[in-house]
Amino acid sequence: MRSFYYIDKHKMGKVKLIPEEPEDFWPLYNVVREGDFVSGIAFRKVVQEHSDGSSSSQRKKIYVTIKVVSIDYNPGEQSFRANGVNVKESDSLKKGAHQTIEVTLGHDITIEKDFWDSVTLATIRDACDIQRSAEVAAILLREGAAQLCLIKNSMTQLITTVKTQIPRKSKINEQHDKALTKFLHEVLQAVQNSFTRLDLLKCIIVGSNGFLNEKFMNFMEEMIVRHDIKSLREHKRKFLLCHCSTGHMGSLDEMLSTPSVQSQIQDTRLFSQVNALNKFMESLRNDTDMAVYGFRSVVYAHSMRALKTLMITDTLFRNNNINQRRVYVDLVEKSKAAGIDVLIFSSLHVSGQQLDQLTGIAAILHFPVPDIDDLSLTIELPSAFAQPSSSSGKHRKRTNSTSTSTSTSSSSAIHSTSPPVSSTLSSSPSSSSSSSSSSSRSGLTSSTSSADYDDDNTEDFTDSDNDEIANFSIFSF
Repeated sequence: MRSFYYIDKHKMGKVKLIPEEPEDFWPLYNVVREGDFVSGIAFRKVVQEHSDGSSSSQRKKIYVTIKVVSIDYNPGEQSFRANGVNVKESDSLKKGAHQTIEVTLGHDITIEKDFWDSVTLATIRDACDIQRSAEVAAILLREGAAQLCLIKNSMTQLITTVKTQIPRKSKINEQHDKALTKFLHEVLQAVQNSFTRLDLLKCIIVGSNGFLNEKFMNFMEEMIVRHDIKSLREHKRKFLLCHCSTGHMGSLDEMLSTPSVQSQIQDTRLFSQVNALNKFMESLRNDTDMAVYGFRSVVYAHSMRALKTLMITDTLFRNNNINQRRVYVDLVEKSKAAGIDVLIFSSLHVSGQQLDQLTGIAAILHFPVPDIDDLSLTIELPSAFAQPSSSSGKHRKRTNSTSTSTSTSSSSAIHSTSPPVSSTLSSSPSSSSSSSSSSSRSGLTSSTSSADYDDDNTEDFTDSDNDEIANFSIFSF
């Protein structure tokens, strides 16, 4: 993807994007949001009336600017659609009329926002990085079916599927071996047709839940020698055998976690995400006080200076609630400023889908924070999070074991005795910068200093008359 920036020092302005590969539509989907102004080429049916009373219509290409109402995107399609209302009057289109802008490969789109946050700009930078091409391929085998996919930085893309009917193996039925050989030959042909740039791949994972992957590798080596397949012979060492439980795409995360694969992808962004998620899951099993998930618990752990690695999915940044979205952006910016390792997972990866099941946000801690579910109740969330859609916390069992009446009374008691976080952090910059950071677990409150952070990060958001947006940055950790 190519990009051209027209953004001022207040982070207002336009960005022109030109998608060049099918993968570019995914970051475009994460950049364009409801309420943005999008300009591009569209087609409109224009009706012309003639002097004799007759009329004719033609499909006309027009350049329009719309205010986005909805977005249509299918990962399998090579296009992206922004639906909205026209904001500029023209001869071909009235102001306020509904119009769709469809972006295809090689066609530019200009996006205008009132504020370009750091996460959105980072998404564009990553999409324009020439080194971001697919680095890992996978072949998932089960008897009679195979799936070939490319694992890219932002998505896992299914390239093709091979299916063949294989009869059951028996002593009197000799058709099984013939059908299996035919199936392996079709898979090998699919590999040659789908993975045309083996030189750009770090490895090709061949996985199955039995010995089918070994049979395929033996068949491939035999075909390389028999037919002198130079492209496969030069990159044969990149094919790695892995065992998986099902042979479906859901087993990709299991295959990527094997030591042999991780040694090949250890310098990729995918490795850092899979490795961090594995450490998080291990901490939940063995040392539950060293890992948290859920927005409220993660924010409290941040206020305790306990975060080591912050993991968050891009799903949260596509939230149409601008207040919630800006709170997540502020959390990421403050974490990076504090030297915390921040990983943004793609929801089109298996690892991102797993994190989505854990509220979409989680963290690995520097030191244990016992009873963080209860301690995090001292944080008063902004109005945008008054009724969170997902449960927060580290232990679902502990939350469910508490009766409704008990949790309600304890929560109200805590909030009645503890001041809101926004009020405790609204002191003057001079007083907050001079105070030393302190944390109190026993008193169920935390007082932290903002001296280690750049206070200018919050000024970009306080230029709105909306009190909710002005107070969203209550996490001046």
